[in-house]
Amino acid sequence: MVAKVTDGTLTLGVKNEGTQGNEWTGVGNFKLWYLGEEATAEALEEAAAYNAARVETLAKYLEESEGTEAENYSLAPGFGAVQMTTLQENGAATYEAEKIIGETMQSIYETKKAYLALYEASEKVYLHWVDFASAPDALDEAVFGVRDNLDEGAYADAEATLAAKAELYATWPDYLQLKAATKVDVSQSDFTFDLVSTGSRPNLDLANIYEPLEKDETILAFDYTAEQDIENGVIMYNTPQLMTDVREQLATLPATSEMTTVYVNVAKGIKQLSFGTAVDHGIRWYINYNAGAEDVLKLVAQNFRFITKAEMKAAGGKPLNGEVGDVNDDGEITIADGVAVLNAMAGEEVPGDADVNGDGEITIADFVAVLNIMAGQ
Repeated sequence: MVAKVTDGTLTLGVKNEGTQGNEWTGVGNFKLWYLGEEATAEALEEAAAYNAARVETLAKYLEESEGTEAENYSLAPGFGAVQMTTLQENGAATYEAEKIIGETMQSIYETKKAYLALYEASEKVYLHWVDFASAPDALDEAVFGVRDNLDEGAYADAEATLAAKAELYATWPDYLQLKAATKVDVSQSDFTFDLVSTGSRPNLDLANIYEPLEKDETILAFDYTAEQDIENGVIMYNTPQLMTDVREQLATLPATSEMTTVYVNVAKGIKQLSFGTAVDHGIRWYINYNAGAEDVLKLVAQNFRFITKAEMKAAGGKPLNGEVGDVNDDGEITIADGVAVLNAMAGEEVPGDADVNGDGEITIADFVAVLNIMAGQ
């Protein structure tokens, strides 16, 4: 290869990110020549010949690849057809052509990682929805359409590929799956649960997300209708190894015939239990923790999903368990929340609700309210 140094620094090395198996790399007979201010024609011809061999190897790689039908696609993910065309069109022995080859090779490296990520996303979506989708043909079209595009190299680069992944996730969200129901009869369509509970402490276990929660995904949202008020709701955090005793006490869900969205702040679980760091983490929802043996509750709940606080606020929502005084939203009420109130008074944006006393204004009275809450803890 030929490299032009423009900032006085040249870094050389060999790097293998994301090894898929038992691989090894050897480097020998390394030589470095200084070509002066301009590369010689001989050096450029050698680089062009070397890169032509690389392009030929990649072309053979694509020709022999089994694509998404391969037993292990991760060992040979594809990349954009337009990238292959770019390589093949830049075989001239010029520095400009060699520069394009180098940049395209780096782009292909990033695109292969994105192709693998999109393929894995299509697998997750299919497995998540296949048993529940009311429109299975649409699911097949979405998932296998993505795989056809991967095989054809239709996604031009990593950015386009990851955009397709985001679109797939947005169309087929990772609504939590029902894993178990205790003292609840469930009828399910898509991720809508028609529920009739009888007996004490009826509950649902819900789990499975596509990927670990992003840092700002601290809100659990779901939609419901209910024939009666749903009181004494509790949500607890569940991992495969541990059913924790950390709980969120929910405000009453009023009876309603219209599908209504509610929100639960899960920041406490994230902070104390590292909740959401694995895709099999879930929640247990006690519909009414204090329900008696003869109590019957009828409701519909659907589309349990994790969203950001910004998305909740944009929808005009507030968490059912929003702890008054937790202005910095770290799951605790400390002097730091009082400081956050002062910051809000100065015009800064804060994570939580700085109107602690609920009078519609943010004043020094809210700072005092935080201190009073702390004193009562």
